Amino acid sequence: MVGDLDGDGFLDGDFDFDGDVDADDIRKMTKAQAIHRYKTDYWLSYYSDILSQMIATKVFDMAVNMGHKQAHTLVQRALRAVGQRVGVDGRFGPKTLAAINMANPECLLAAIRATQSAFYVYLSQRKPKLKVFLNGWLRRANDEI
Repeated sequence: MVGDLDGDGFLDGDFDFDGDVDADDIRKMTKAQAIHRYKTDYWLSYYSDILSQMIATKVFDMAVNMGHKQAHTLVQRALRAVGQRVGVDGRFGPKTLAAINMANPECLLAAIRATQSAFYVYLSQRKPKLKVFLNGWLRRANDEI
């Protein structure tokens, strides 16, 4: 979510005030700023209405790790795997939220883990330089970190 929502004349997240939001801004962020960004840009924007805390936490972690759109796409695929009729478009709208809240949380969590793991394997095969991260990613997918 990039814009000047607070009206200070700078892009929100441009902590080094150079006109863009990039890795340098992440390094400049304080812990308090990071907490605020995660709370507003991730938790309150998407996941606070998920009834299952374990599902909300899992989807939040995925979004932080891989970005909103990819995380939402994988969750939508997992929802389809557990029988929920939802489109796979990477958007977290009312239909995706309703499907998450209607699904059995344990079954959905297992499907999310499997979908996330498969994505990481695919990514490491498509980009061999990333294979060095695969074991850590798979631990993360299965909540072993």
